[in-house]
Amino acid sequence: MKQLLIATGLCVSILFTGCLDLTQELTISEDGSGELSGKMDMSEVMAMITQMGGGSEKDKLAIDSAVLFSSFLDSAKDLSPDEKALLKDAVLNIKINTEEGKCLLDTKVPFKKISDIDRINLVMQKYNSVAMDKAISKATGENPAGTDQANGKDNPFGSMPENYFELKCSEGKISRTLKKEKYAKIGEDSTLAKMKEGAEMGGTINSTFIINLPGPVKKFTGKNVKLSDDKKKITVVNTLDELFDDASKYEFTIEY
Repeated sequence: MKQLLIATGLCVSILFTGCLDLTQELTISEDGSGELSGKMDMSEVMAMITQMGGGSEKDKLAIDSAVLFSSFLDSAKDLSPDEKALLKDAVLNIKINTEEGKCLLDTKVPFKKISDIDRINLVMQKYNSVAMDKAISKATGENPAGTDQANGKDNPFGSMPENYFELKCSEGKISRTLKKEKYAKIGEDSTLAKMKEGAEMGGTINSTFIINLPGPVKKFTGKNVKLSDDKKKITVVNTLDELFDDASKYEFTIEY
């Protein structure tokens, strides 16, 4: 379990420094199929640790692997058959290299129709923390202990800013709105509070949502929405501070 413990320990420690980039990207083709991906880049802190000579020789780690969700979905007790079907072609690319200062986790989930996007997003919010543990254990070839709870409590992977918002996608319209009931209890999210403390000590947590559309945007609302010149690419960039100070900056509605 040595490599597994080092890998998960590094990721959790880096997350709590409040210094990472989160990128969610949605690509929709003309036929309604596409891909929803989520990338977590913690390389900045890993590089700092490497430059400072942090970590002993025995703690050095090098993982570069692509793990299929299908390799561990059968054991996902908290997912229904329909939910498992949505993730059967998902893959998590893991690159952790302590000597090179790299720490990247990149999840890609393909879909066949627009109506699947909402459900995939909800399932990933529910299952993300367990999926990360399972995938890292597959990449290291070691078995995780006690990682079958999908509630995400005390696990940073289950406490991302995007989890406080609902994504709605239909033909010609995409929106992200605040989950008001969940947000009312944000003060109870201990892991997010630790990430905020880390950010206040000099770190930065940036959340970027990129949407690639098959046609140009006709109309949009959103304080942080930016369009490409051809109006087919939308970029929404937020900080963790905005989640606490003005969560409406995460919200948007796009018509295309």
